Amino acid sequence: MSILTSLIVLGSTGLLAGAVLTISYSRLKVEEDPGVEEIMEKLPGLNCGACGYASCHEYALGVAAGSADVSLCRAGGPELSAELASLTGVEGPPEGPPVKAVVLCGVKDRKMNAEYRGSKSCLSADITGGGGMACRYGCLGYGDCVKACPLGGVRLNPAGVPEIADETCTGCGLCAGACPRDIIKVLPVAKDSKLIYVACSNTQSGKNTRKVCPDGCIACMLCVKKGPEGVFEVKDNLARALPRENGADISSLKCPTSCIYEKKIQGNR
Repeated sequence: MSILTSLIVLGSTGLLAGAVLTISYSRLKVEEDPGVEEIMEKLPGLNCGACGYASCHEYALGVAAGSADVSLCRAGGPELSAELASLTGVEGPPEGPPVKAVVLCGVKDRKMNAEYRGSKSCLSADITGGGGMACRYGCLGYGDCVKACPLGGVRLNPAGVPEIADETCTGCGLCAGACPRDIIKVLPVAKDSKLIYVACSNTQSGKNTRKVCPDGCIACMLCVKKGPEGVFEVKDNLARALPRENGADISSLKCPTSCIYEKKIQGNR
């Protein structure tokens, strides 16, 4: 009998506590602005943090309150910015050129000085001496950038170098931020044009670059001398493509190490 009494008392206490909590919640809960829910329906829901807020919900609260710019969600792109501007009644930012991530390393055959047995992350390998790679400027190949992309727009090719899926990339910069060697850049490109870039970051002399990588820029100046005027410059032993409003024709340019790349961009994305 005492066990039955205990069970009845315990069950009654649980029911009473549940009732108290239900009443307290209904009286104390804060009704969320319906506008926040509308904004949340528009956001991609990735919670990637590229906007500077901890989550999409935090960003939605900021947009609804008027304290957050409607153009901060890079994963949503300019289309989302326009939708949020229309939804909140604010003037959206002028549409700028689309931006894309590029990888400034085109290594196809890594030269190693030592065997790396540490944690398989680029950050760890970089901190502990470069993971045994001969080139201290090149891609380490452990995919920190792949893990950082919330859209799955980065993958490692067979050589272990990241490749950017242009149809997916929104230029949010998370992959660039995850790279400890700073070889991923987010660059503007004109609509329906192409982006020209040099896939190398090694600022050593050409002779020393050849020692550590057969695919690096050797500062031979051929791109400056033979390429379209005003497209390339060589500074600190490294060639760089200068920003242009329209993509130049480099089809006839023959780089001796094939480290000059171009990617065609269709429309805004």
